[in-house]
Amino acid sequence: MIEWPVYIEGSETPLSEMDLTLYIVCNRFKKELEFTVTDNTLSFTFEGKDQRVVGCYDLELWINEGENNQVIAVQKDAIRLYR
Repeated sequence: MIEWPVYIEGSETPLSEMDLTLYIVCNRFKKELEFTVTDNTLSFTFEGKDQRVVGCYDLELWINEGENNQVIAVQKDAIRLYR
């Protein structure tokens, strides 16, 4: 289980009430992840069967994806996979 605390400055809306989409990205590999939210922390699992690309993975948290008021938070190099 991986946990990612996310703080959104100036927002009074709890993360659990927001329209969130979480992706893990490495080069051209991008996968949407299932997650849970507790307080301001996202919890998710990056399954071994999905760990096919060697390198650094970024986490992308999209708020209101595809809407006019969409926002993205990126955690660069959150995970690194070696051979």
